[in-house]
Amino acid sequence: MLKNLALIVFSSILFISVCEAVEYPLDRSLNIKIKNNTTTVLEFPFLITDKGFDKFKKIKSLEDNDEIIPKIETPDIKKEIKIIDGKQVIVNKSRNEGLSDSSNNSMPTNSKAPIKVTVSSNGNVVELKPNELGTTKIILWGYKHFPIMVNLEVVKSEKNDELTDYYKFLDYKNPKEDVVNFESSRHETVIKKLLKSGYTEQKPSGYDKKIVNEVQTGEGYQLTLKSVLTGRNYGLKSYEFQNLSLEDFPLKEDMFYDEGVYSVSIENLTKKVKSNEKTRVFVVFRYKEPE
Repeated sequence: MLKNLALIVFSSILFISVCEAVEYPLDRSLNIKIKNNTTTVLEFPFLITDKGFDKFKKIKSLEDNDEIIPKIETPDIKKEIKIIDGKQVIVNKSRNEGLSDSSNNSMPTNSKAPIKVTVSSNGNVVELKPNELGTTKIILWGYKHFPIMVNLEVVKSEKNDELTDYYKFLDYKNPKEDVVNFESSRHETVIKKLLKSGYTEQKPSGYDKKIVNEVQTGEGYQLTLKSVLTGRNYGLKSYEFQNLSLEDFPLKEDMFYDEGVYSVSIENLTKKVKSNEKTRVFVVFRYKEPE
């Protein structure tokens, strides 16, 4: 039993690691195409507290001149004449009338269900396993602003299609809250945290990162602005300095101080950059978020 459990856990980890997540912004309504007979993962930035389902509408594929023509399955309708209040009335009646209907706002759990929907134990990942072509809707509750409507379309899997098996939805409403929390510390603490993020190359949650690669050359050196991080009231510029001269270059913080600059940090502790040597420089500056 332990061996089987270990295999299940290993398989789950392997699946998540092999599938590279494609990131999408979280919205009130999401339109997603998933491949038939393939497991697809939807990762959300909130805990799912409840879910509901619409009826699954199957799509049949008919072959016409070697082309696959999708056709939505419709009920077989016949007409009957009934006497109502002494008058003859034509009534449309489905030949499928009387058959069991599983669209009671919950997805069937038996083996014949067109799609199997599972929510992970940690509560923010939905796993989809369809075995029929068709469309359906899933409503997810738990997001603090509004319920999420997921419009699913199960399509035929092609060899070279670009559909992903792993959707990761990002909440672009919350990052600003993260920025406020990050910058709510003392001024000196915020500066230290930003410099640390520069050295570790880990973007603070909610901050925007812009890759610049702007090159500036001077007498005996080359300075490249690699990237810029911006939050609400603070920003961080990451530079790469290279000594192009034949002698040691005395690099000083004063070279980077300007109006609005809070702090400068040079990676090379000796402040003397040898010939052809490179070093990183980080500049924390005052930033005003655009309205």
